[in-house]
Amino acid sequence: MSCATVRVGASCMLFMLSTGRVVVGAVGRPRVFPVRMPSGERYWTLLDDDLEPVVATDEFLRHLRFGRDAAESTTRTYAGGIALFLQWCALTGRDWRAAAGYLGMFMLWLRRAETGGDVVVPGPGAKAVRGPRRVNTVLAAVREFLKHQVIAGGDRRARDGAAVSGRRSASPAGGSSG
Repeated sequence: MSCATVRVGASCMLFMLSTGRVVVGAVGRPRVFPVRMPSGERYWTLLDDDLEPVVATDEFLRHLRFGRDAAESTTRTYAGGIALFLQWCALTGRDWRAAAGYLGMFMLWLRRAETGGDVVVPGPGAKAVRGPRRVNTVLAAVREFLKHQVIAGGDRRARDGAAVSGRRSASPAGGSSG
């Protein structure tokens, strides 16, 4: 195992690169990596092709592990599922913030496309690449990630849409803004 330092937020963290766990793929495909905190605890995150953390997913996975006390293995499973979602978004030219409306198409791709593939040819006799259990696990991770982004304010389009439509939002003091 080799070690490398990656800048995450305002702090540097040491993470272990395990060649047995690296998801090798095409450009634009996030890779799942473990992160070791200074305390010794670990969680899993996604890195882009430049080995930089994918910020939105890293924040979510850290929150999942340390804010919601999820198991390390849960962050690993969720990171893998979110990586597939982000890969599909890149392959289809969709921003992940807008892709939630296309989860049916993502499910078809998830069931039928080989990892790293962009061609889906469903038809009579075609075998599914991933079974229902794996598809449901990936969808659970993606749903939780998208919910977290809306709640945490990471989905700026949702907030901007509220401002454009004229809806008022509550101010921190409990009054209304505007």
